[in-house]
Amino acid sequence: MPEGDSLGDRERWLLAIVGSEPHVDGDTRLQKYGFLVGRYVLKGEAFYDDWEPEKFGPLSWSMLSDCERLCRDGYIRKEPAGSPLPVPHYSVTAAGRRILNSFQSGKERLAEGIRGITSYYSRKSLDTLLADTYALHPEFTGKSVIKGRVMADIMRRSVNVGKEIRLPYTDRHIGLGSISGKFVNEYPFNDKEDREMLAKKIGLAGAPPIDPDGFDDIHDLLSKYEGLTSLTDADIRYILEIEE
Repeated sequence: MPEGDSLGDRERWLLAIVGSEPHVDGDTRLQKYGFLVGRYVLKGEAFYDDWEPEKFGPLSWSMLSDCERLCRDGYIRKEPAGSPLPVPHYSVTAAGRRILNSFQSGKERLAEGIRGITSYYSRKSLDTLLADTYALHPEFTGKSVIKGRVMADIMRRSVNVGKEIRLPYTDRHIGLGSISGKFVNEYPFNDKEDREMLAKKIGLAGAPPIDPDGFDDIHDLLSKYEGLTSLTDADIRYILEIEE
């Protein structure tokens, strides 16, 4: 059987994602690349459509399985996590590159779109990649354990308070308005029971829960203040004190 004949288009597109950069760091980053590529580049192409909300946002179990198979078959190289690598690194092997070069012939526009996403985020933190994914698709954040962390990332990246963040691969913008009440989880670290137990011990069991609309109120307040290049907790406290 000719090399790679057993691979379907979605596995080849997965090869294209991994091969668009020298290496991809970690399963979470690779999954988010796959999700964004499928939503914004490979629309109408055979690709993964079994995305589910998990602890770190959208996850495709079939993509995870196909990646493991491509590693076993020698098309993707996986360097396991361990010193000095905090997460596994994925890269395309010579055999995978031969399949990829043949497959991408005539599909240069799509290949360039994939590189546009992976090269943009390869220079950014995983938190930024997660934050953008969450803000664009909050419907996949129901099981997330890091909502508070990614909301903080969006807030601090707003160059001008009240202005939205532009992304190079979509006409949609994100910003403080992207993290409204429907995106807020009172217990982003899944510690509801621990908090309730602690509240009883220190006499705060009757304290009211977080008001999800509070993030919208903060957005309205902060939109009045232009020119801030970053937001720290101290900045936010200072602004709120002025309004009181």
